[in-house]
Amino acid sequence: MVAQRVQCMKLLQLNLWMGRLTRQILPLIEREQPDIITAQEVFSSPKPIPFPDTLYDIHERIAALGYDYVYFSPVCSTSVSGHTVQFGNALYSKLPLENTRTIFTSGAFCPDINGSEFDTNSRNAQLATVRVNGRIVHIVNHHGYWEPNPIGSEKTVAAMRVVADTMEKLEGPIIFSGDLNVNPSTPALQLFDGWLEDLTATYGLNDTLTVLGKVQGVAPDHIFVSNEIKVRSFAVMNDVASDHKALLLEFDFYPASE
Repeated sequence: MVAQRVQCMKLLQLNLWMGRLTRQILPLIEREQPDIITAQEVFSSPKPIPFPDTLYDIHERIAALGYDYVYFSPVCSTSVSGHTVQFGNALYSKLPLENTRTIFTSGAFCPDINGSEFDTNSRNAQLATVRVNGRIVHIVNHHGYWEPNPIGSEKTVAAMRVVADTMEKLEGPIIFSGDLNVNPSTPALQLFDGWLEDLTATYGLNDTLTVLGKVQGVAPDHIFVSNEIKVRSFAVMNDVASDHKALLLEFDFYPASE
């Protein structure tokens, strides 16, 4: 019997640049209407903070656009105007997120970024599943270890290996996306050779930063897919909503063999 494809869905990947351009990010999301958003550098605040007025509650503002299912994984927190503000990675979905969990790939959660223990390279990865018509797809969202070069180092590879080792245990379709802080085909990303396809490499992207990026001619933003994922379209967006460009994937998928 031929397996049936699951309905077409849309995923948006974007490093939010701490919400500096929230007023550009929100219209981009409203225009594209992705089913799933994988986001990095996300602030979350339970109450709006007057200044800057759209920065610290960008997580809540995106969720209010119709994303009933959200998963936030902070790497640190601090106090701003008497409110606790957290910072980390976030998943937004119009479909229920199941089996959510967070793994740290380097460092650990820091409850006070003003403390002496704060490590700017504390990084985590989020894992969740989305179920469509009884079928699931695994979504993995990660902000990669940062080095001042697009190739990385042994530390970059070690941190990415934590993600790879975790993902190798997953069964079924996988989408792995994020600002991974390295170019395609670099040592850290070679860990996925042979079992995940890097669409940033396949589509020949050599620059995924906007004019606001610190450097040009690098492609740190990626969406990887397993062979069950059928890519309908993949594009890098030209909107200036961050120092990173958004990646947009339209896909459907076959379920794993039963």
